Amino acid sequence: MNTPFFVAWRYLRGQRSTRLAQWVTRAAALGLAVGTAAMVVVLSAFDGLENTIVDSYTPAYPSVLLERLDGQPLTLTEAQEAVNTAPSGFRGFPVIERHVLLRNGRFEGVALIKGVDWEYLHFSRWFDSIRAEIPHLPWPTQATDPIPLLVGAGVAAQLGLTQQREATLIECWIPKKGAHSLDEWSLSSLDPSAALERANGLPVAVFSIHPEVDIDKVVIPIGHAAVYFESEENRHCVEFFSTTDVHTVPSDTLKQWRFQAEQKGWRLLTLEEQQASLFRVLRMEKLATYGILSFVVLLASFGLYGAIVLLIIEKRVDNTTLQSLGTSAKQLQRVYGYSGAFITLAGIGIGLLLGASLTWGQATFGWVKLGSGYLLDAYPMDLRWTSLALATVTVLVCGIAMSFTAARFSRQDLRKQ
Repeated sequence: MNTPFFVAWRYLRGQRSTRLAQWVTRAAALGLAVGTAAMVVVLSAFDGLENTIVDSYTPAYPSVLLERLDGQPLTLTEAQEAVNTAPSGFRGFPVIERHVLLRNGRFEGVALIKGVDWEYLHFSRWFDSIRAEIPHLPWPTQATDPIPLLVGAGVAAQLGLTQQREATLIECWIPKKGAHSLDEWSLSSLDPSAALERANGLPVAVFSIHPEVDIDKVVIPIGHAAVYFESEENRHCVEFFSTTDVHTVPSDTLKQWRFQAEQKGWRLLTLEEQQASLFRVLRMEKLATYGILSFVVLLASFGLYGAIVLLIIEKRVDNTTLQSLGTSAKQLQRVYGYSGAFITLAGIGIGLLLGASLTWGQATFGWVKLGSGYLLDAYPMDLRWTSLALATVTVLVCGIAMSFTAARFSRQDLRKQ
């Protein structure tokens, strides 16, 4: 039999000599429970926010983006090879991108043109936002005049297209081959138009999929992009979309896929890596909040320190009796360390139950509202086992460390006697 363990359990279950000791013990357990519940709720809130961001970006960005490590555009052969060697469950599309100047009368603005295949719109889910208005778009495979333009809502507003009842031709000023950036337009000549060539574009539909996409994106057939922007042998990148409901790439598949791509001088960017700065800020905020909550839990565990010291003082007579029966000072120290561990586990259990209940209630009933102007009515929550485990480990480490630190007071108390 583990004597210190058994004695510690009896101390907690037995009758306390003073009501003060009972209330101090309960307060210590309650403090750890509140700290645990707060950590579960806050971590679940960050996880829910992360899920919301992923859900909002998934329709607007590819599941995986493939590009060359040196930053140069992929050749047509490389693009086709990347598409053909993609793992099962993913469909790839070569994409050509270039900034152009669009002008509609007195309205003008710079937009990022994306040259894509027709099937790209279906897999990327951009087409879902315009299907109700225009079920069939003219999407030629070869370059024609005018260029059919699928315009983002932000670009349409900037060009004044939302004020027009009928579609009209707009001017597309495209950098001539050899000019690779917007800065080179003004540096190549005193007359900027000398570095540009003009083409006519016809807006055929307006899409609205995500604010970051709508603000500056215009989609055209890849045949036009190959003629106007680059050589037909070049593709800027390849975008891959999941053909299943699961848009994330399994870790084993991604690891093998990434290794094969790096052997050919390519690199893969998942959705999270494409928006690395956003997710980095979100996780830094989560880490900082976790650090603050850990400090709060540490402060709450000082109540546990006081409860253990009070228990030692209350059990002085028992300590003397146990010592006369052959119990060593080290074993007595373990008795009170175990007592603190029991209080900690009780607080953790109550806290996990409370935190999980609050998280479930918020996710189900939406108690905390976000107000008007947000995509969601209530604050998003997502209860993950990782949050429960992190909260449990954090509180357990603080509680046990404080318990065995306080238990050392038993040795000092015995020496005084």
